[in-house]
Amino acid sequence: MKKQVTSRPHFHNAQLLFYLLAIVVFAISVKYAGTLHNINRLITGMQPAYLFLVILLQTATYALSAALFQTLLGTESRRLSSRTLFKTSIVMLFINQTLPSGGISGYSYLFGLLRKRLVPPWKAFSTVLLESLTYYAAFCFSWVCRSVFTIFQSVTLLL
Repeated sequence: MKKQVTSRPHFHNAQLLFYLLAIVVFAISVKYAGTLHNINRLITGMQPAYLFLVILLQTATYALSAALFQTLLGTESRRLSSRTLFKTSIVMLFINQTLPSGGISGYSYLFGLLRKRLVPPWKAFSTVLLESLTYYAAFCFSWVCRSVFTIFQSVTLLL
């Protein structure tokens, strides 16, 4: 009896996506080489304390996002370590910035990861849904705070 050999694709979808994104990043960097030079000048002129503060705040963003995932997952969070959730928050926010789709691309990544880790579909979906609701609630809250501050500032200028 002959063993049937199946041909496997040379590239997996993730590898293909990586190479596609690498080509796009390379093309953008070539197109905006002058702008990148200005960014380099800006960063070298920045005080180290501010650069450290920016890195610290961005890391806190990822850590808080991971903590939110862990809270929303509840008992299912035992399937994912804090480190995995931290890395997931970095990847998800990167995907949302790279592929502007209103967050759908990042949420689909999160849902896929949770399902891969055997989180029940209803729990994965509710986590994604509640995470998106908290994001938009925080956005609305910041908008209201900014509006109140702007109105307050306008009123004080009139007095």
